[in-house]
Amino acid sequence: MLIQRDLDMSMVLSTFFLRNIGIWVTNYPTEERRMKIMIIYTIWNSIFATIIIIRDLYFTVLYKGDILYVTTNILTVTMGLVKICIIMKHKKEFIKLIVYVQQHFWNVKYDFREKEILDDCKKTCTFFVCSVTIMGTFAILAYLTTPIIGNIGKNKSERAFPFNVWLNLPVSMSPYYEMIFTLQTISMYYVSVSYFCFDNVFCILAIHLSGQFRILRYRFSKLCDMERRTKEDDMESALTRHVHVFYENLKACIRHHQALITFCDRLENVYTMLIFGQVLVFSVLICLFAYQGLLAAAPLARRSIFIFLLVGSMALLFMFTYSCDSVIEHSEKVAIGAYSALWTIMPMNKSGKMLRNDLIMVIERSRRVCCLTANKFFPVSLETYTTILSTAVSYFTLLRNRVEDETLNWCKRTCTVLVCVFTFFAQGTVISYVIGPIQANIGRNETNRILPFNIWLNVPICYMTPYFEIEFIIQVLCLYHVGVCYLCFDNILCIMNLHTAGQFRILQYRLENMCGENNNEKLSYSICKYMKLKTYIQQHQMLIEYCKKLEQVFNLIVLGQVSLFSLLMCLDGYLVLTEDAPLMRRLIFLFHITGCMCQLLMFTYSCDCLIRDSTNVANAAYKSLWSFLPMDKYGKILRRDLMLIIMRSNIPCCLTASGFFIVSLETYTGILSSAASYFTLLRNHASDTS
Repeated sequence: MLIQRDLDMSMVLSTFFLRNIGIWVTNYPTEERRMKIMIIYTIWNSIFATIIIIRDLYFTVLYKGDILYVTTNILTVTMGLVKICIIMKHKKEFIKLIVYVQQHFWNVKYDFREKEILDDCKKTCTFFVCSVTIMGTFAILAYLTTPIIGNIGKNKSERAFPFNVWLNLPVSMSPYYEMIFTLQTISMYYVSVSYFCFDNVFCILAIHLSGQFRILRYRFSKLCDMERRTKEDDMESALTRHVHVFYENLKACIRHHQALITFCDRLENVYTMLIFGQVLVFSVLICLFAYQGLLAAAPLARRSIFIFLLVGSMALLFMFTYSCDSVIEHSEKVAIGAYSALWTIMPMNKSGKMLRNDLIMVIERSRRVCCLTANKFFPVSLETYTTILSTAVSYFTLLRNRVEDETLNWCKRTCTVLVCVFTFFAQGTVISYVIGPIQANIGRNETNRILPFNIWLNVPICYMTPYFEIEFIIQVLCLYHVGVCYLCFDNILCIMNLHTAGQFRILQYRLENMCGENNNEKLSYSICKYMKLKTYIQQHQMLIEYCKKLEQVFNLIVLGQVSLFSLLMCLDGYLVLTEDAPLMRRLIFLFHITGCMCQLLMFTYSCDCLIRDSTNVANAAYKSLWSFLPMDKYGKILRRDLMLIIMRSNIPCCLTASGFFIVSLETYTGILSSAASYFTLLRNHASDTS
């Protein structure tokens, strides 16, 4: 267990919060029982807060309230619960890491330079931990003061809570109001502590790990130092006498290096899932915090909550990306320290050769940096920080821009209509296949019953109970899965096509409004517009590459669809209009032909949207107010780049039938025309045969 006097301010704060939520170790049974009670209480409070916020989300959606506000709260609460669950899974290893740091990093004898490095690590940890803790505390206070300020001058029946309760009970009356308010306050405290205390501990461990790599680099650089032995008359003989001592020191440094690498792996094992969750959610959280704090039509008290959360989240993100980056940087610089050792003056005896060979091993290993990853997907560094902020700004811009939001909503609405209509008719076909034999079997003997599909087995027992029912269920399950396989990939293609077309529309809007109104001719104005244009060109290139990937994945499917659709619709139409066909069979193929026509329209329409919106980028680029830009360096570059966009947009992005032809709405009319021709031939053939 850690001794309090050995800890600096950052670890004192972290230990205090860890004890509060029950994740700590002790040698006393009474204290151990208290820790178990506290962890159960913490988890219960987190689950209670999650239930409250999920109910709030349900009723907010039901009554069309501020969904973004509730989404922000639910992400924050859920992150705290997820973090505590991950740490509980690795609790023993988590505690061992802290104890290891105390025993091998802090309670070790250092020289003056090494103490300076250790003190520098402690100052960095104290700054980060105190900053995040203060922001978290202010956010809690802002959550509590918002309803208190809002309740001033209100009746008791109108009093508000920090989080909506949504109970048809007199919860706003005393003493129930005070009880629920206190309960929400306690839950919020435990959720907040769970949200930031594990990140504080991670920062301390990672910063001190990087500090140990700095100390190791310093020790390597001073490995062959002969300053204390310069009074020797014969330097060569002195080196020969002391080379084995230097080699023993090198072995100690190598063992230290190996221990640090092992510690980094253990830290990675505990925190990798937690880091992955942080990286995934932080861009969305920062975006929502910024939107609620800066743009949403909310009272000042509520804005203050999200301003504190925004600053705290950015500080928290910077804290753990900076600490990860320090581990990467200083683990790599161990090689510089090893190379800086005065190995060149060592004699070429057995110990000298071994020393050189081992230094080579250290340098080679240090070239592969120690890093902390997001569940092995990518190493976390300061680049991750800038990437997350960039993503958050992109999300924030989308929330802010109503035109782009309306374009996305159009994509979603169109996809919903097309997918739901096609799915309805496809499922109607499946149900008709099932209902047909059920209706036909009414009043029949067991031996005369029929299945959805003929099995052509001359075995009477197949039509007896329970074998008939088993075969019927197997055919229904097969039919369902065949139906799902038939429709789901076309649905996905429609969604991807329409959303890609929507992104082309958004790009058109951005290009059109890139230059804005005519400003005074300033160089900075041209540079600003050119930098915007570069980001739009990158977006255009990304969309073109995405269309190529769509084409690679779906071109064979599209070819198969186009080749068979005319024949399928012809056969469906013929079976619907056949005079001697029973009603249920007609119903099956009526649903099928309607579904086929909807399916064909869905993917040809989505492909046509892709063609039109990708070519309309050229019109949008030309409509921008490029003529008002000054003819300076960046104004000329911008005009040339616009010409390139227009030239590239003249070649539409499209999906083809395996390269044979482009799929568009003309394909739809062509297939319908072919189906009508086949249908006429089939009817004439049937008439001639009869």
